[in-house]
Amino acid sequence: MLKKLVAIPVLLFFCFACYHPRTGVDAEVSDTISVYEPDAVPFDQVDIKPQFNDGNVNDFSEWVISRFKIPDSVAESDIIGRVVIQFTIGTDGSVRDVKVLKSLDRDIDAEVVRVVGASPKWSPGKNADGVAVPVLYDYSFVYMIR
Repeated sequence: MLKKLVAIPVLLFFCFACYHPRTGVDAEVSDTISVYEPDAVPFDQVDIKPQFNDGNVNDFSEWVISRFKIPDSVAESDIIGRVVIQFTIGTDGSVRDVKVLKSLDRDIDAEVVRVVGASPKWSPGKNADGVAVPVLYDYSFVYMIR
């Protein structure tokens, strides 16, 4: 009986030791590899700014506008306004963690997030030592039908 009482806490320990609390996935079964990246640095605080297609911010805006498709739900509306999103430019230049900070319309928001999330890689931002760092970027998309 005593052996069973000792075995139960030991088994529980091993069950919880292999459980990842964020994903709910058993660590020994998971096949994904996570790469550590330090916390993202705000755009205005990074030493060497990330660049889109080796150009400037206007190039990114033009790229987004050229790929934005007006959602059917707002095609006939007179909505005018701004969607503010935030995303991270990773150390490899990829765009990730796209989220809406200021919403205009659910469908317009979703389209902006879709387009920005499909962005080609940027030249990553770098610290003073020349090491690539993840960078937080806030972007405003102005929506207006002419």
